[in-house]
Order: sequence, then structure tokens, then C-alpha cells
Amino acid sequence: MIWVLRLYLSLNLLVFWGYTVAFFVAPKRLAEGIGIALVSTTGIADFRAMYGGMCLGVGAVFALGLSRDRWRAPAVFLAGGTAGGLFLGRALTLATDGAATPYIYQAMISEVVTVAMAAWLLRSPVTRATS
Repeated sequence: MIWVLRLYLSLNLLVFWGYTVAFFVAPKRLAEGIGIALVSTTGIADFRAMYGGMCLGVGAVFALGLSRDRWRAPAVFLAGGTAGGLFLGRALTLATDGAATPYIYQAMISEVVTVAMAAWLLRSPVTRATS
């Protein structure tokens, strides 16, 4: 069962650090891909910080969860919490602003799966700290 936990945290780490690299390297191109126009250095800096920098920090917690037993549960909780928050933001947008592109619905499916896995893993003895 430890392999499920490691796979879960590894996939979350890969996604978050992948976003970190992408948004650090090409923030304007990625913003345009989701319909955001970055027209100032301030906008680019904030976008890079929120999408890239925050993902870097979140990924660091996942890395700690992979390397230190006492960080397992916090890392799993963070994965589920961030996915739940992302889902809530997308659902609110759909409810108030209407339908979105298929990307949003695909993201929401992955977020539901991530939250469900976090809930399951947090009840598992393998997630509890042993040292």
C-alpha cells in the first residue's frame, strides 16, 4: 500500500513542479493559452509567482512527504486541499459565468479523483507517521 501513497505524491509533485517550470519559463504564452493577456511586468511577475512560485512551494511539501514519514499526512492533505480548492473555484465559475472549454471539465475530473484519493489515503495506516 505504501506504493500507492508514493505514486500519489510523486504524481502530484510531477504536476506541480511541471507547472513551476512551465510558468517560470513561458508565463505569457501559457496565460494566452487560457485566455489571459499579460500586458505589464507587474502582471507577468504576479502570474509567474502565483502559478509557478506557489506550485514550487506546494511541490516541496510533496517532496517532503516522499522523504519523511512525518510529512506524509500533511502532504496528502495539501494535495487533496489544493485539488478541492481548484475544483471549488472552477465550479463557482461554471455556476456564475456559464459553460467552459473541455479543459476545465477534464481538470475538474482530475481534481475529484485527487480529493477522493486523499480522503482514502488519510484514513490509511500507511499515511500515518512512524517516526
